[in-house]
Amino acid sequence: MKLKEMTVEELKSLALDIKEELNKRIRDIKQAQAEVNRILDKTYTFYFKTECDIRNKGYVARCTYGKKGIERYFYNLQETRCRNDVVIEGDFEANELDILDIRYRNNNYGYSQYCIILNGKITEICDVDDIHKISTLKRYLKGEIVFENFLEIVGIKEVKVGALDELLED
Repeated sequence: MKLKEMTVEELKSLALDIKEELNKRIRDIKQAQAEVNRILDKTYTFYFKTECDIRNKGYVARCTYGKKGIERYFYNLQETRCRNDVVIEGDFEANELDILDIRYRNNNYGYSQYCIILNGKITEICDVDDIHKISTLKRYLKGEIVFENFLEIVGIKEVKVGALDELLED
């Protein structure tokens, strides 16, 4: 088939056939991409529950770094109120490597922590009062620290012993 010898009608027909084939291939690629994303998407569902007072509500928030420092995106959890007490509970979804701010609050007890999702589990990074680890967390969220180094600095992953460490031990 030589293009120069084809009539205008044959060229139009060929162009329509090419367009149809390209659209079919694009659909196939999008379906394959959606399937790959579904397989690779590591989203996990977790359950959160805390009892607190109306002034100091507990929460779960996904953290990123923005212009004002650590920015929190709060999960919408169900509240049940009775006078000044509140039970906050519900399922929330988090992706692998998401950084979370989790607050359990009450007048008598309370625990607030930053966590990371590792291998489908919530792993504590630090308490919200640990200024040194929070500083490292901010640097990681800004992109200033490599992931492996971040895990080592905050103590989640052990530092690999290298030749220099072995010499120091001797």
